[in-house]
Amino acid sequence: MKIIPSSRRNRYIAGVIILLVAIALIVWLASWLSVPSSEIRDWFEIRDWYDLSAIGNNLCGSYILMNDLDSTTAGYDELASPTANGGKGWEPLGILGGTASFTGTFDGRGYEIRDLFVNRPDQTRIGLFDIIDHGAVVENLGVANVTVVGDRLVGGLVALNKGTISNSYSTGSVTGNDEVGGLVGDHSWGALHNCYSIASVTGGNEVGGLLGRNDATTVNDSYLEGTVSSSYSKGNVTGQSSVGGLVGAIDHSIIVEDAYSGGSVTGNNNVVGLVASDEFSIVSNSYSTASVTGSWKVGGLVGHNHGGTVGNSYSIGNVTGDEYVGGLVGWNEYGTVSNSFWDIETSGQATSDGGTGKTTAEMQYFATFIDTETEGLDEPWDLTTVSGPDRRNPSHIWNIVYRGTYPFLSWHFCFPHVRISPILIETMTTPSGYLDLTVSPAKVCANIGEQIEIRCTIQPMVFTPIEISSVDVLLFDSYDSMVRERAMTMDSAWSAHTVYKIVGDEAYYKLKVSFTTGYAKPEEHSEYGAHSFPIVVSP
Repeated sequence: MKIIPSSRRNRYIAGVIILLVAIALIVWLASWLSVPSSEIRDWFEIRDWYDLSAIGNNLCGSYILMNDLDSTTAGYDELASPTANGGKGWEPLGILGGTASFTGTFDGRGYEIRDLFVNRPDQTRIGLFDIIDHGAVVENLGVANVTVVGDRLVGGLVALNKGTISNSYSTGSVTGNDEVGGLVGDHSWGALHNCYSIASVTGGNEVGGLLGRNDATTVNDSYLEGTVSSSYSKGNVTGQSSVGGLVGAIDHSIIVEDAYSGGSVTGNNNVVGLVASDEFSIVSNSYSTASVTGSWKVGGLVGHNHGGTVGNSYSIGNVTGDEYVGGLVGWNEYGTVSNSFWDIETSGQATSDGGTGKTTAEMQYFATFIDTETEGLDEPWDLTTVSGPDRRNPSHIWNIVYRGTYPFLSWHFCFPHVRISPILIETMTTPSGYLDLTVSPAKVCANIGEQIEIRCTIQPMVFTPIEISSVDVLLFDSYDSMVRERAMTMDSAWSAHTVYKIVGDEAYYKLKVSFTTGYAKPEEHSEYGAHSFPIVVSP
């Protein structure tokens, strides 16, 4: 046996140790440098109702929805069906385990939670979530075909929101007594962006198509806590007091901007198309098309404006009531109404406690909203004309088709579709002669700076050898001018993709496929025809 000197053996061992330490250090540095610190978190995947219910055991975690959940998904019968929990259905997240509120992050990734059933008429704080607390985030989530019944603080998505909810929506029916909303029962201190509800909402006091009650606090004279922006509701709303198409009651200081409501609103006291009670708050760049029926303090846009501000807004829905009835505002008490209008023909009301009445034709004139001298506006609206009701110019808050439509908000276009995440919207197949292009997404709703993924698959439509050389995305503005062109990455001979960041001047995109045919001269042909795919950008 050969004996290795101890000094040489020690050097060998030391070398091995140094090598192992170096490898470990390199691996650690590589992982640290490649992952931004903001993205280092443990995400828990939600794939069925059991996973969703388990959130109640860790309400501060980060969760992502991996697929739709519905009545066919595992765990529905035991947890979220009409027979679950002795007929009470779903137990709102936050009650489970005795913990008060959700403080984590929930990213729905554009998927839906469907067929949720909750029947707890004697309980307070009823919804998919009990409380979404300060700092918590719920985004990119749809709750569809819900049936939610509770007593107070009842919402299709959440009973009480203090955090941030964005890119989310609800459909179905929501019923309660007080503070009842299609999406949120009580919205306090939080933020709500790019959300909507088309649920039918029934309650007693403080009932809203989107929010039942919006309660925030004035921190100082110049600071408003809480916002509701780029959101809408179109359900049928029924209640007794403080009933609004969008929001039932607003207390203290809040901002409602770039919002609208439709459907119908019915009640007794303080009944309105958009916001029932405006307490020292701001309603701006908003409108209502809802029909409104009530008895006292009834308005097309706002019922009781108590010290609040209404600006650059309008209403056109039919308004019916007995006392303090207005086409735009029912009762304006120490409040300000400026640059705002109502349609005296469609509303059936010749008067309003604030605002300017116009005929239907005048409400569709571009000049009505920008002529500061004739119309007495403090300043013109941020309004521009577009060529059709399906076109948008997102560089302005408002768009209008000249003498063809009322003003509409430029952000609104895709929200009625089931999907609101750009990369998950349904595809569109576009035959083009030689090729059949399947394109995704067919419609895009995105914010400036947001990345969208565009994909294309190609199927030859003729018995001719075809070779694809490239696929490009051509981006056009609202004036039909091409603003940029981007090459797509070929994933195979018949598919391509690209990831594109929204700049803000895009109105639609087309695809250009360059190819050669085996029986033709080796020259390139481009086919994208008349097929275009809308891009609607929210600033």
